[in-house]
Amino acid sequence: MSTGKKVLIGLGIFALLVVIAVFFIYKSLIGSATVTAQLNVESGQVLVNGMVAADGTRLKQRDIIETGADGQATVILYESVLVSLEPGTKITLDDLTRQHPQITQDGGETWSKFTKLSGVEEYSVKTGNSVASVRGTAFGISNNMLIVGEGNVGYDIDGESFEAGEDEVVVNENGKRIKRIANAEERAKIAKGLERSLQRMKYMRELELAKNKFLVNRLKVAKGWNDEDIKKFLENADDGKENIDDLVDQSPVRAEGIQKIADHTREIRKLRDRIRQLQNLSVSSPL
Repeated sequence: MSTGKKVLIGLGIFALLVVIAVFFIYKSLIGSATVTAQLNVESGQVLVNGMVAADGTRLKQRDIIETGADGQATVILYESVLVSLEPGTKITLDDLTRQHPQITQDGGETWSKFTKLSGVEEYSVKTGNSVASVRGTAFGISNNMLIVGEGNVGYDIDGESFEAGEDEVVVNENGKRIKRIANAEERAKIAKGLERSLQRMKYMRELELAKNKFLVNRLKVAKGWNDEDIKKFLENADDGKENIDDLVDQSPVRAEGIQKIADHTREIRKLRDRIRQLQNLSVSSPL
């Protein structure tokens, strides 16, 4: 082989390597890797496997999360399922399979919000002698009581099976397990749980914005915006005053990160509308 051919082959290989490197760099700039499980410490002491945990701690299968008497935290699974722990609650991450993550709740109270984002198809919570399974909803579990804020929840307890829907509870009354409509106090608890989910969705959106600084900066240049303009746009989109799809359409590149921000915003708006519905219901029927 002549020296000239060797040089051409070498240049070709070098050019190919440069193209591959540029491709992966570009993908890293516009991509948005999904975190399997992470912890958002909201207040007080929170433990992971008996050790004090910090906000943003990455979690793994079989990890045990506990909140102290003053602790509140939310476990975020695949940036799709939010499991909010009240003080004095303990859960174990039994299975972190993406399609169907499962946890065990060993005492305390949780509020779960399932957004159907990031490929999660189903989610289950085991607590004592009960199992709640969902495919997209919001619900709370404590002391063998189920309270549903959105969608439908399949609930199996002591050999009995229930299908509970929005604003319904399954509870033990007079020694018998029944399903009924939530009362005013329980509706207030639903609104509180949904409000907490809304705030955690905003937290997730902030994480996504931080992960995608390159794209956000490109968007700011394209639209002549600053950080305050983006914040105001998202607040208005949360209230239905702006169309979040405009953000996707006007983004200089089609990117997973921008799509996630839009998806989070849609969920926030739905939660806000649902909370307002509950508030109006409480005003019209306080008893």
